[in-house]
Amino acid sequence: CALEREQPKRKALIQVIERLGTEREAIEQAWFERIVQGCIGLHRAHAEHDEATGKHLSVGVVRVANVDPCIKLTRYLLDCALPEDIEIRVMAYHARQVLLLRSEQENHLGQVLNRKNGKKPQDHLKIKEHLQQATQPHVIFILVATPVEEVGRDHDLDWAVIEPSSLRSIIQM
Repeated sequence: CALEREQPKRKALIQVIERLGTEREAIEQAWFERIVQGCIGLHRAHAEHDEATGKHLSVGVVRVANVDPCIKLTRYLLDCALPEDIEIRVMAYHARQVLLLRSEQENHLGQVLNRKNGKKPQDHLKIKEHLQQATQPHVIFILVATPVEEVGRDHDLDWAVIEPSSLRSIIQM
């Protein structure tokens, strides 16, 4: 009797980012651009069609190690050039957030990213509003987070871009 192999539930793709020069800003710019490309590629591979709005959406996380890059990346994502058919919605989530705001974020994320019993992110009122307001057919929801996302969270995301970190941290993510 041959054993049947299950299909892997998760797959990883390791991207190499070459250092372009020694200037910190140039390196950071290349890193941010590569992250955007990764998010768009993962969205196109894992987006779900929303029947109510006709939009394609995905919810993903970009996990960075520290708060300062989390904030810088979030700002970059809000202003970067995107393909004409894509809009993004971005939320920064880190340990330096004002506690009341972080509590609200955790409550919101807990509701939106709970897919038990057939729930979908677009079933949530705020996500519906974003989809209805979007002018492009593809809407990517990106959570830019530090390791605070790994602690006691049960979020079900469509994809993740993870900065190199410890193996334990990657598994937890």
